[in-house]
Amino acid sequence: MIKLSLIFIFFTLVFNTSSSSQVVINRSDYPIEASYDTWSDLEFKTDIIPPSSGSNQNWDLTNLDATHAMIEDYINASGDNFYKDAFHFIFKEYSLNRFLYESNDFYSIDDQGYYKIGRRITENVIPLEFHTGGADDILKILKGDYPIEGRSDIIKFPLEYEKTWTENYKMVVDYELSIAAYEVIESPGEIITYVNETRTVVGSGKLTILDKPNKEDILLTIDALLIKSEIIKSDSIFLGNQPAPTQLLSALGLTQGVTNTEVYYDYYASGYGQSVASYNMKEGYVSFKYLSHGLTSVVSDSKDKFNIFPNPVKIGSNVSLDNSENLVSRITISDQSGKRLFSKDVLNSFKTINIKLPSTISTGVYILLASDTKGNVVSVNKIVVQ
Repeated sequence: MIKLSLIFIFFTLVFNTSSSSQVVINRSDYPIEASYDTWSDLEFKTDIIPPSSGSNQNWDLTNLDATHAMIEDYINASGDNFYKDAFHFIFKEYSLNRFLYESNDFYSIDDQGYYKIGRRITENVIPLEFHTGGADDILKILKGDYPIEGRSDIIKFPLEYEKTWTENYKMVVDYELSIAAYEVIESPGEIITYVNETRTVVGSGKLTILDKPNKEDILLTIDALLIKSEIIKSDSIFLGNQPAPTQLLSALGLTQGVTNTEVYYDYYASGYGQSVASYNMKEGYVSFKYLSHGLTSVVSDSKDKFNIFPNPVKIGSNVSLDNSENLVSRITISDQSGKRLFSKDVLNSFKTINIKLPSTISTGVYILLASDTKGNVVSVNKIVVQ
C-alpha cells in the first residue's frame, strides 16, 4: 500500500511539474497597444553567449551592467491612406554597407500573428565624392511606400514551446544614381533584399528581470517563452533593370549578393504586448524593458514642464531647455541605438538651461533625457540636429 502511494505521489509530482511549466501565449494573451513607448536598458558584452534553451528554464537578467538605453516609439497607424490594415509603425534605420537610409516600418496583427507589412522610406541624398571623387556624385534613396512581398510574422499564435516557422519575403527600395566618371546621370535602380527568417521557440520557463513600478527597482519573475530568430538577408542591386556593373559597385565599396545573418533571442510573456527582454547576437548586447513604468507615462507627466528650443538645432550650436519647475539636474543625449554621446550636470535652480552641443554630434535624430537629482528620468524628447 505504501509502495503504491509513493508511485502515485511520484507520478502526480511529475504531471504537475510538466503542466505548470507549460507556457502558451494566445492572441487574447497579447494585449498590444496601437501607440506606446518603451524604455530598455542594454549591456554590451565582448563575448556574448546565447541564453539557455529547453523547458523548465530559470533565466536571471538582474545582474546586467547597463551602459546604454534604447527608446522605441510605436505610433498608431489607423487611418493610414496606404497601409489600410496597419496597426502601428516605428522608426527604423537601414544600411547598404555604409550607406544609411530611414524608414517607418508598419506592422499589423491578426489571429495568426503579429507581422510586418511594409516600409515608408524617407528620401535621402547621399554624397559620393569620398568614394568617386566627383563633387556632384550622389546616391538618392527615393521616398515611397514599399509593401513587404510575402509575410513576416514576428510571433505566431498560439505561441508555445518548440513551435517553429520559416518565411521568405523581399524588401524593395528605389534609388537614383549619378556618377559623372561612369556617365551615369540620375539613372534609376532598385535594391532588392531577399529575406529568409526562421523562428523557433527554444525555451520555456521563469524569467527574472528588474522593473520600476514606482521608479524604484524591484525583482519581477514571470512565465516566459524564448524565441530564437535567425534572419538571413541577401542584397541584389539593379541599375536600369539590369544587375549593377561590378566595377561601379566596387567604386562604392559594394558587392553584389552579399549575405548577412542576424540572430536574436527574444523573451515573451502572457499579458505583455511586446518582447520583455532580448539578446542581439550580431550587435552583442542584452536588453530588458521596464514593464510597469513605460515612457508613455513619463512623457505625459512632464511634457509641459520641459521644452527644447530651437528644435531642429544646428550642429555645434546652443540649445535651451525649459526647467520652469526645477526638476532637471542632468542632461544626457543618446543616438537612436542608445549609445550615450553627451552628458552634463546642470544646476536645477535655473529656470532655463543652456547647453552647447559638441561638434561630434552630427546631423540626425537624437534622444535627449532629462534626469532629476535622484537619477529618475523626468522627460524624454527627440531633437533634430541639422
